[in-house]
Amino acid sequence: MLKIDNTKRGTFARCPRKYYYEYVRHLQPFYGSTALRYGSTWHAALDGFYTHIKENGWTRDGQAMHTAITEMQKEWNEITQKQNFYEDYRTMENCANSFIQYLDFYASDEGMLQILEPEAPFAIEMGPWCADWDRVPGLEGFIFTGKIDCRIKLDGRPWLLEHKTTGQAITIQAQRLNRTAQFKGYTYADSVINGKETEGMLVSFHHLSARKSPKTGLYGKSKIEFQRVPQIFSPIDVRNWKVSLFY
Repeated sequence: MLKIDNTKRGTFARCPRKYYYEYVRHLQPFYGSTALRYGSTWHAALDGFYTHIKENGWTRDGQAMHTAITEMQKEWNEITQKQNFYEDYRTMENCANSFIQYLDFYASDEGMLQILEPEAPFAIEMGPWCADWDRVPGLEGFIFTGKIDCRIKLDGRPWLLEHKTTGQAITIQAQRLNRTAQFKGYTYADSVINGKETEGMLVSFHHLSARKSPKTGLYGKSKIEFQRVPQIFSPIDVRNWKVSLFY
């Protein structure tokens, strides 16, 4: 049975040939993406941090930070060994510095944020029992998969927490990702798995950028920013997403 996630869906929608090369032939470019490496490393740090909080509570012994940095370094090393990279400002050092600033920026989380489930993978079988299935004649069953970054309660209200890294201004990136298919799909998956509605998707943006000197070729001081942007969907939004996935 076909397994499809948001990345595969998006890749095929943009370029079926790229989908074929990447997911059928399993071909990879010789040089990897520094942006994707940084994003994966950032996710690994937050997953390690929030997993420790889930298991041990909001302690102040430094172990949660130690776990996060350990997972960060592990992810960075594993990705770096697989491909070559053109180096820029998205370094391991800047990732660690950003994480420390992240903890300071969201210091109030200690009294407000409850971790329900960090890194929540899902696999939902889709078939004729799904509403609107008959709108796509000849559709065969498939499995919709993915991984929600974190399920949380913030001030007692349930949310899905999604981490995003960007070199663009957060306002621009938030507008670009507004009501994106990924967020709707994850909202649908959570409702199927848990049988209840959340407040929505809380997108946690981390901005990192730096200017490169045309004279020296070196990068200057990094700009680091954070913002959480809520995404709230109606049942019609989610239903329309599901039908588009069927197509």
